[in-house]
Amino acid sequence: PVPAWPPDQAWLRGNIHAASGVAIIAAQIFEHCDRIGSRTDPAPKQWCNLMSVPNPKSALVLFAHGSRDPKWAEPFKAIQALIRAQAPDLPVELAFLELMQPGIQECLGVLAKQGITRISIVPIFLAAGRHLREDLPALIAPIQKQYPDFVINVTAPIGDIPEFQAAIAKLALAQANL
Repeated sequence: PVPAWPPDQAWLRGNIHAASGVAIIAAQIFEHCDRIGSRTDPAPKQWCNLMSVPNPKSALVLFAHGSRDPKWAEPFKAIQALIRAQAPDLPVELAFLELMQPGIQECLGVLAKQGITRISIVPIFLAAGRHLREDLPALIAPIQKQYPDFVINVTAPIGDIPEFQAAIAKLALAQANL
């Protein structure tokens, strides 16, 4: 049985561990989106809209900062795998700002060459700092010039989504064991 959204603290304690907490939250968001037709409460629209792919030339890019430590990317790869499982017809890529590959420009270029024309970039950041306000637009601009028919939508960072904030608060309490 799938727990109600948002998951309660008892469910979180039973199912969250440090390495996969974010991936489990992502899975719950997508499970909630799957049930949206039978429920009256609204799902996080920014995530549920990604579940339907009306244009077969669409793709989703998860955008993360990057790190010198290869293990740092494991939770992001887990989120990518969960999304691919939930939306198997949707190309889902992971791209980084720096220190890891592929970079966002390389990722977008590959997708354009594959015939993708519509991209949703979901920043897996907790807040919209300088990297999202300045660096990401500067990195996207040359790709947009090179492929003028490319439609690129950059969503708010996941940290701005109230349901995600609530889930993080519950996770923090569950992890603290207070």
